[in-house]
Amino acid sequence: MYAGQLQRGASYANLKRCAVVLITHFTELASPRFHSTFRVRDEQSLEPLTDHLELHLLELPKLRGALDQNDEPSLRGWCKFLLATSDADLETLAMQDPVLRQAKDALDRLSADDEARMRAEQREMALLSYELDLAVVRREGKAELIQQQLALKFGQLPMRIRERIASATETELERWSERLLSASSLHDVFVS
Repeated sequence: MYAGQLQRGASYANLKRCAVVLITHFTELASPRFHSTFRVRDEQSLEPLTDHLELHLLELPKLRGALDQNDEPSLRGWCKFLLATSDADLETLAMQDPVLRQAKDALDRLSADDEARMRAEQREMALLSYELDLAVVRREGKAELIQQQLALKFGQLPMRIRERIASATETELERWSERLLSASSLHDVFVS
């Protein structure tokens, strides 16, 4: 994106500013601000490398806390637009801001396009599949870790214990991982 602006032999002076915007539906930073800006700086002197590269992080869960503040009203409007859960919410926002009206109209046009809607649904399904796969991998990793820790503490595990761990729920794995720290036997870990 940034380097792609140049053709071979072109001057670096021709580069234009590049800003990347990341929008998350989760909280990443401890700061209460919903909008954080990052630039490339030297760790020791804090001298900026360039003013051309910028990363903006918008953490949507923090938006509710920022609604009472007057800073960045247009950005808050866009975040509200992204968080809207109904057509009525979108229409209300569109009536308040001509730019958001254009965005809603574009969204309506895309929604009416069968091919665009199908691609959006496929992206949504792919995201859901990814999240499910990730949850399975996390659960399997937690089960494997518990098996390793139990084997280190109590020796080789009987097959029935390994099978029980492999088929356990997330809640059971959590409970067993806490119990194994103070347990003096396998029975202490798995007792109901």
